[in-house]
Amino acid sequence: MTMAAHQGAAEKVGQSASGALCFDAVTCTFPGQKGLAPYTAVRDVSMNVAEAEFVSVVGPTGCGKSTLLNVAAGLIQPSSGTFNVVGKALGRGLNRDASYLFQTDALMPWKTAEENVAAGLIFHNQPKAEAHRVAREWLVRVGLGGHDCFMVTARNET
Repeated sequence: MTMAAHQGAAEKVGQSASGALCFDAVTCTFPGQKGLAPYTAVRDVSMNVAEAEFVSVVGPTGCGKSTLLNVAAGLIQPSSGTFNVVGKALGRGLNRDASYLFQTDALMPWKTAEENVAAGLIFHNQPKAEAHRVAREWLVRVGLGGHDCFMVTARNET
C-alpha cells in the first residue's frame, strides 16, 4: 500500500524538508513466509513532521501504521528510502529521542512488576539499584505501590 501525506497536513508550506521527523520515500518489504511472496507493508512514504506538531496516521488494519512507527523508533530499518530525526539519518539502532508504547502487552512474565518497569532503565545502563528505586517510585505513581514483588500473569479476557 502506498501512503503519502498531502501538502499542508504533515508538511507545512515553506518548512524545511528536514523537519523534526522526515520519512523520504520509505519502503518496508518483509520476506514471504512458507513460500509466499515478499510483503510490502509501506511503499514510498514521504512525510515531514515539524517539531511539536501532532500527527495522526490513520488507516485500516495492515496498511503499515505500526511499520512506520517501528521505523521512527529505530526498531526496523526501511528496505529503501531514508528516515531522519532533526536532519540526521537515524541509521542502525534505536531512536533515543523517542518513546514508544506497543499495541500489545510487552511484559516479561518471568519478572516481577518492579523488574519489568526497571528493565528499560537497566538496558540504558542505569545502575541496577537506581533503576529499581525509580521503578518503585513509578509503581506508586500509577497506583501499584506494594505490588512491586508481584509476578505478571496473563489476563482473563472475557
